[in-house]
Amino acid sequence: MNKDHIQGTLKVALGSIEERYGQLTGSTRWRLSGVKRQVVGQTQRLVGSAREAMKGATLKR
Repeated sequence: MNKDHIQGTLKVALGSIEERYGQLTGSTRWRLSGVKRQVVGQTQRLVGSAREAMKGATLKR
């Protein structure tokens, strides 16, 4: 696990909380903000996973 993977996971969790808050209060703004944060977090997690995969990869010639 690296920094991107951890931060992405945190953003997904916070986005989920924001989205749920928006659903409970009927606020479209909060709901969409939560969804956006989740997408950003998922992307950041994927970047972190790709970096880990690249770190472990070896070049074959």
